Amino acid sequence: MAATEFTESRFTRRMPVVPICIERSARSFELRDTDAEFIRVWRAAVARDRAVNSVNNHPAARVATLAVTAIEGAFAVSRAEQTRDTLLAVRDELWLLLAQALQ
Repeated sequence: MAATEFTESRFTRRMPVVPICIERSARSFELRDTDAEFIRVWRAAVARDRAVNSVNNHPAARVATLAVTAIEGAFAVSRAEQTRDTLLAVRDELWLLLAQALQ
């Protein structure tokens, strides 16, 4: 489980991707393009999974964007607070959202 691994590493493993992308993009347009593509591919993969699992009345791309950005933010906040509470709360809420969308 990501939350356990994150906690056991003293909040240093499983870093959020976005801050790293922001820092790298300030140094290089090429890195910015690569990082932007990584985020697009990640969201597309989540969206494909949601589409395959029949997310009713919820555009899969929007659900994917919500999931990716919520998880990224949760990792950042959890690291800052040195607790996995935010990460677990976001995980639980995303599961509820997806369960409702699949009904």
